[in-house]
Amino acid sequence: MTTSHETNNKRVRRDKVELEQLQLARDEAGAASNDLQRPRTS
Repeated sequence: MTTSHETNNKRVRRDKVELEQLQLARDEAGAASNDLQRPRTS
């Protein structure tokens, strides 16, 4: 059985990785929309 502290650390680390992936995907989407000269923002 893991302690709540260990579980919390795992969750925070996973959230950080997901956040980095989300940032990367958003950066790529932004670059793609810039290439298309789209005025839309998401």
